[in-house]
Amino acid sequence: MTRAAERRLRLTMNLDAAIENEEFHLVYQPVVETATGAICAMEALLRWRHPELGAISPVEFIPLAEETGGIIPITRWVFARVADQLRKWRAEGVEPRRVFVNVSGQQFIRDDLPGYFRAMSETEPALIPFIGIEITEQAAIQNMDATVQAIRDLAEIGIDAALDDFGTGYSSLSYIQRLPIRKIKLDRAFIADLPGNERDIALVRAMVGMANGLDLPVVAEGVETAAQRDFLRGVGCSELQGYLISKPVPPEAMADLLRQSDRRRR
Repeated sequence: MTRAAERRLRLTMNLDAAIENEEFHLVYQPVVETATGAICAMEALLRWRHPELGAISPVEFIPLAEETGGIIPITRWVFARVADQLRKWRAEGVEPRRVFVNVSGQQFIRDDLPGYFRAMSETEPALIPFIGIEITEQAAIQNMDATVQAIRDLAEIGIDAALDDFGTGYSSLSYIQRLPIRKIKLDRAFIADLPGNERDIALVRAMVGMANGLDLPVVAEGVETAAQRDFLRGVGCSELQGYLISKPVPPEAMADLLRQSDRRRR
């Protein structure tokens, strides 16, 4: 317990300097169309390599960043790096897809994301169609009114929003009614035991059917087997993400995947 407390304190103290010391980096995981296998989007995932402790899991450092308020400048850093990468890919002749970034509920309460992207849309409007956000129900309820208004403002600018970890919250249907989202991501917990678990089969069928009825694309996260892919295709899930398609990869490898996807489309 003492060692755990000391590690937690050390990480908390080091978080503020991680950006300045260039200890963060991004990897990208593609999302593909279920029907064609073509890459249609990707998720930017934050990684932290501590100079002494090595790789720190996001499961460990993201909650610390949220507790201390450090998540706000960190998320701003992520958006800036995503924008840089989009510029680089386009300069190299690689056609990017929309990159989704996970956003904390604090970002809607203590930050001005619409103002940030409104400024970007005025200076670099070509980047806006390639940026999206993901937010969980748990994050949204920190201040539902502020979140709804921010997502509406972002939608007017052209920033799509996806509801992440769908099905794990308390009132999923009510959030779909209130949040102006463009996409739903099924939590990997519902995918792991497919197609052998009858309860998960029923839940996934119901969630995909409901989303399709609302004209909302559904992304299944954590797809790892061909059997899962085939089942999800059969029930009308529109997009897939997981190790069956690709693990999260560095920007250079993501560019190669985008080129390969474009060649298959021709």
